[in-house]
Amino acid sequence: MSPGAYSYLMTCTYQYYLADTDEERAVYSQLADDFRNSGYTTTPYESWNNIISGMKSKPTNNTVSKWEHYYRNNLNIEFDYGTLYKLNNRLPDDLKWHEEELATYHQHHKVENKPNKKYVSACGHFEIVYNAYNEIQNIYNNPDDMGTYNYYSPSDWTLHTIYDIVPYSLYNNVPN
Repeated sequence: MSPGAYSYLMTCTYQYYLADTDEERAVYSQLADDFRNSGYTTTPYESWNNIISGMKSKPTNNTVSKWEHYYRNNLNIEFDYGTLYKLNNRLPDDLKWHEEELATYHQHHKVENKPNKKYVSACGHFEIVYNAYNEIQNIYNNPDDMGTYNYYSPSDWTLHTIYDIVPYSLYNNVPN
């Protein structure tokens, strides 16, 4: 499954748990089923289809090109703080997001010298960073500290370092 396909499937999953009615949940369940039946290649949304087809697999061979590194900005899933709180209250324990104590690479611009808070999805691929006022830090307001998509989960520290941390050190989160 391509990284974009995984992001789409997890978006459907999260929206399912955020849905307030059975009818809304049925929509997201059907979207996920249709996507699985397409071989994880086709959604009803052109933008998602472009993301899915844009990168067929995550980087390998111990290297990440500049293009691959910046492409991960298309793959991350983010929620405002209130939505993440609601989502975490509804997710089963094995899917809950958790706050990461050490968010070393996300502390360049702090509000009133208070540390930013980083949340990581249970799978380790998605990150959200909030400042001390629970405002999301993203590509538009704070690209230095924004959460990013991880090609490899931090639970596999070696691969995460090679494919996510080293490229960040070389290229930052966005082109300068």
